[in-house]
Amino acid sequence: MGRDSTGTYVTQRLQSGTVAAVSVTSITVKSEDGYETTFAVNATTKVNAGDAAIADVKTGDQVTVIGLLSGTTATATAVTDANLRTTGGSGSRASGPTARPTASARPAR
Repeated sequence: MGRDSTGTYVTQRLQSGTVAAVSVTSITVKSEDGYETTFAVNATTKVNAGDAAIADVKTGDQVTVIGLLSGTTATATAVTDANLRTTGGSGSRASGPTARPTASARPAR
């Protein structure tokens, strides 16, 4: 449970996992344990903090979705897609190997 911008208590739903289905009106996420949740999507849903759109999210992507629960309907407020880059423009998909830091050589003594 959290509060909205007016200070009113709201119930939030969070789901992390793989996108099982996605459209301009909904996203379904399945977690590793098989639990599946469908969230409604609307014009206020932010994907990667506004750097992408729901159309950039693809089936099979790894996501975390936060939504507001009203009755039995959860509406996504934020979708974080690990398969989309957050830099370099809207909807850029990550590709190629991920850079990893390497151990630096020790100076000779």
